[in-house]
Amino acid sequence: MERRRRMDCLTDINDRKRTLRILISRVLLLLLLVFSLTGYAEERKELIKNVLASLKEQQIEKVSDVVSYMQMLSKKEGTPDAFHVVDISEIVNRLLLWQSALPQVNPFYAVKTNPDAVIVKAMAALGAGFDCASEHEMKQVLETGTPPTRIIFAQPRKFDSGIRFAKQHGIKKMTFDSVDELQKMAQLFPDSEFVLRIKTDDSHSSAPLSIKFGATLELSRQLIKLCAEKKLNLIGISFHVGSGATDPEAYRKSIADAAGLIQYARDHYKMDLRFLDIGGGWPGANVELFRQMARVVNEALQSAMSKGQISAKRPLSLNQDAILPRLLVLWQRRLSESTKSKDQLLRQQIKILNTPIT
Repeated sequence: MERRRRMDCLTDINDRKRTLRILISRVLLLLLLVFSLTGYAEERKELIKNVLASLKEQQIEKVSDVVSYMQMLSKKEGTPDAFHVVDISEIVNRLLLWQSALPQVNPFYAVKTNPDAVIVKAMAALGAGFDCASEHEMKQVLETGTPPTRIIFAQPRKFDSGIRFAKQHGIKKMTFDSVDELQKMAQLFPDSEFVLRIKTDDSHSSAPLSIKFGATLELSRQLIKLCAEKKLNLIGISFHVGSGATDPEAYRKSIADAAGLIQYARDHYKMDLRFLDIGGGWPGANVELFRQMARVVNEALQSAMSKGQISAKRPLSLNQDAILPRLLVLWQRRLSESTKSKDQLLRQQIKILNTPIT
């Protein structure tokens, strides 16, 4: 019996070593992928150094698949009955998909979708920008070392305290969609970079936002005029086709409206708007629908360039909320052993929800 225990112990140790070697190889491949995305910036070097140190000290848990990982967690004292598991490598995969389909568009991660500290730090390390809707979110992103130029305060209804916080930390890009908000921003932070949010047709989205956010085209022209009269730094246009959008054509119409306003500002007030925020609403799990939407966006931008509304020689700075799947894994620790194996029952208890992100 004692000999058998020793053999089991040695087998377990060998399994752990083998798993650790596999994990190290996977992490190194992931790091090479990060290099291809972001280069050898100092902050990436520090991130890689910390990851390798954790591997050496065996602080990173062994991972082979979701089921075995959850089985391991379930044996730890204090593990709750329900918890979630997130695969960080999926962030890298989604950024690669984004770059291949929309090479002109810089992804900005909407922190409100999932403010988990690890996800936010990973996005920062990969060089993404951030869409923040509150003072707390801006503070969280700044703590990752992200420069304020990579943050947009995308909240058309801001508290005074939030504007003051943004001013104090150099976060200049802010959205607005009304005269009142424009005047408030002009009073509290006159040197900010104003981004006009317009209303869109989001009737084909699961969560339409234009019922509460966005200026009509008529009001938008009045706001552009007001910015010119007050000599405010209006830098661009933003829109949002609604969360869970299903109609790719909604992007075509919204980009055409935004391009028309950019031309209007140039023709009437000699204002050079260089920024276009095409918002969120992209599918988190349906890759085919994502590619259809990306194709429409590229066509709409090309159309605006051919009409002279957007300069091909001096292209707009394009930004978009990064798409990431919301992965929620639910699992019941207490399993019946009546008719099926534990592994089969465990797999039955896993429910993965990939939902569109804002």
